[in-house]
Amino acid sequence: GINAEYMGWVWLPHAGINVTISDVRRTPRPAAIRELFAAMQLWRTSGRAKHYFWRTQQSCFCPIAFTKEALVEVRDDEIVGVWLAEDNQPLPPESWHRYWTVERLFARLQRAVRSADDYRVRYDPSGLPVAVFVNPNFDITDEEMSLRARLGAPPSAPRSFVGLYVAAPLA
Repeated sequence: GINAEYMGWVWLPHAGINVTISDVRRTPRPAAIRELFAAMQLWRTSGRAKHYFWRTQQSCFCPIAFTKEALVEVRDDEIVGVWLAEDNQPLPPESWHRYWTVERLFARLQRAVRSADDYRVRYDPSGLPVAVFVNPNFDITDEEMSLRARLGAPPSAPRSFVGLYVAAPLA
């Protein structure tokens, strides 16, 4: 069948309604904006923002190497180390540009909350974005981005470490 989302319209047969995507997208999201800024404040005052490890995995239409879960070490908002989560192998500094600090993610979310056609984010109690889905434009295929994250431990820590991980799909 035809996927109405990519056609730019939605048909609701039982209601007899056709809605164009341009009628419903890019609407103001005051609650999401307030939630984002509250999360940013929580994160910045949590005591974790100066030096932290976080495990992050991006899902996108991009090379497979970009989608593997990684452990990222951040100090003073600069990435100082990246390891593949599956085997704790360090990645070379020239590949670190693919990964984000929490502040860099917040900057991207600030743009997306105001302009993306679809924007969904969940935060942990410290303000860390743990589940993100952003579709900048319904009319463009495969530019969506999703990210899962949790706080992590240094790569030398036991593999049994349990972080703040949210595995449930976004609703």
